[in-house]
Amino acid sequence: KTAYIVDVSDTSTSPPSTTVTQTSSMSVGRRQHNLTILADGSVLATGGMSKATNANVDLTNPVFAAERWDPKTKAWTVLSSAKRVRQYHSSATLLPDGRVLTGGGGVCASCVTAGYLEKNIEYFEPPYLYKQDGSKASRPVIDKAPDTATYDQDFEIESAAAASIAKVGLVRLGAATHSQDQGQRYVPLNFKPPINNKITATAPKTSNIAPAGYYMLFITDNAGVPSVAKMIQIQQKPAVKGASSDFNGDGNSDAVVADPYADPGGVTDAGQITVLYGSNTSTIGGGSVDILKQGSDSVDDDPSTDDRFGTNVAAADLDNDGFTDLLVGTPYEDVGGVRDAGLAQVIWGSSAGLGKG
Repeated sequence: KTAYIVDVSDTSTSPPSTTVTQTSSMSVGRRQHNLTILADGSVLATGGMSKATNANVDLTNPVFAAERWDPKTKAWTVLSSAKRVRQYHSSATLLPDGRVLTGGGGVCASCVTAGYLEKNIEYFEPPYLYKQDGSKASRPVIDKAPDTATYDQDFEIESAAAASIAKVGLVRLGAATHSQDQGQRYVPLNFKPPINNKITATAPKTSNIAPAGYYMLFITDNAGVPSVAKMIQIQQKPAVKGASSDFNGDGNSDAVVADPYADPGGVTDAGQITVLYGSNTSTIGGGSVDILKQGSDSVDDDPSTDDRFGTNVAAADLDNDGFTDLLVGTPYEDVGGVRDAGLAQVIWGSSAGLGKG
């Protein structure tokens, strides 16, 4: 039932330091439960079992009551209870309306033996959807918001309740499995005081904080009540015109020239690639020139006779970090003792260029 906070926000040291502190404990120990980040950034624990006579399922010791951890008070609060057992292979996901969908459970050998198979779902309504007297709370409404937002750029949210908004945040779409959702996160956004029912918020600074993709945008009022979410896509700054192959992110187009029959280091037909970087004052190739070959910089493997590294190349920003990456085909690479099995390698772009990150 113990819980810990892992703080990775201190980047003043190299490598960045990590601090681990114990926070308050849940009311009961749990195994095979789910943790879900809620629309206000708090954390919900649902399901599980308080003892484990079997690793996956224990129908004599289920936990039905939900508990919520408040990041401000660092305390857990016991909430209402589910009707069904939620243990191994159950799931819990935040919905755009602020509720949590919980469902499933079972599908394992010991589950079959125990007769555990839950082909149903339940909905959990967090306390923020209610007033103190038990009636439904009035919710702020997002009247208008953009479909996309660019890293570290401002965007506007229109709401008649703008003056009462205390928090603006993003919650990544859920993908829960095996008691956890490794990609879930609540990202608070900085925002300016509203003007004429318009809130100006700033998108996350980098993809290290919020990977590119789709998020639920919530506004939460000063009573702690969140809106229904608006779906928004967080994306990199659109590429500079003419710079669709910008391997070092300087805004200038770069190019590669592949020579699969080159003999790097005297290795016949091992293949190599020449990278021609652009510059502000000239055309492609006016900047520095690099040579890529297997076994150099962060390019894996070693050159071998007749590999023909660079027979095929394609460029794209595969990891959405703002630097174009290079996909290289080496069709005659011997892999695992299989002759000419072939290999495809991704060479990542970076501020220092291809293969330097």
